[in-house]
Amino acid sequence: MRRLASNRGFSLPEVLIAVAVFGIAAAGVSSILLLNMASNRISKETTVASNVAQSRIEQFRSSPTAPTASSDTVAIDGLNYNRSWTVATTDPTGAALPSGVYRVTVSVTWREPQPEAVQLVSYVTN
Repeated sequence: MRRLASNRGFSLPEVLIAVAVFGIAAAGVSSILLLNMASNRISKETTVASNVAQSRIEQFRSSPTAPTASSDTVAIDGLNYNRSWTVATTDPTGAALPSGVYRVTVSVTWREPQPEAVQLVSYVTN
C-alpha cells in the first residue's frame, strides 16, 4: 500500500527553521515593546515635571507678594523632582521690565535613570 505525501508531517529541519523564524520575530517585537515602555516612562516624567514647574508659576501668579528665588523638592510617584526658580526684573536682552513685572524661570530636574530637566519661563505680576 502506498502512503500519501500529505500524511507525512514535518521534518526536523522544517521545524527548526520555523522555530528560528518565530524566535527572531519575537525578539524583534519584544525589543520594540521595551523601547516603547521606556519612551512612555520618559514622556510621563517630562509631563509631571512640566506640571510641577507650572504649579510653581501659578503659585507666584496667585500670590500678592513679589516672587523670590528659591528651590524645593517635590515627590510624585516615588520620584523626586528638584525644582528651583530664579526671579529677574529684566528681560533676556537686559532691558528693565515695568514695575511689578518679574521674569520667573523654573527649572525641574530628576534622575531616572539618567538626569533629565525641564525649564519654563514666564512673566508674573504682583
